[in-house]
Amino acid sequence: MKTTCRKSYTFSAAHWVPAVPDGHKCRNMHGHTFRVTVEVGGYNEDSGMCIEFGILDGIVGEVIGKLDHTTLNNNKALDVPTAEVLSRYILGRLTGSIPVLSVTVREGEGGEATTRNEAPHDPR
Repeated sequence: MKTTCRKSYTFSAAHWVPAVPDGHKCRNMHGHTFRVTVEVGGYNEDSGMCIEFGILDGIVGEVIGKLDHTTLNNNKALDVPTAEVLSRYILGRLTGSIPVLSVTVREGEGGEATTRNEAPHDPR
């Protein structure tokens, strides 16, 4: 049996997508309330938890806090600030500090992208 846990967070940010054709609405600066869902594994029989949610909040909060109320295009590490790139970026920042399995980023009520960790590591 495998148990995983998920917790969602939100942040607001502006961006434009330079990779879309001229005239596409996403080529213009616009904003979203992004929803980030982090899935962790590593269920511990002794504690009955995958991770204590307060610890998860602190670690994820540090990463999300650096994106909140920013223009994502100004972050050089994001290349093209799409949901796909954001999910990869956030997963990369979390890997090694928690047993993260996947990160899903949803743009408002629109689409979402998920990046799965190929080799999750439980640092505990």
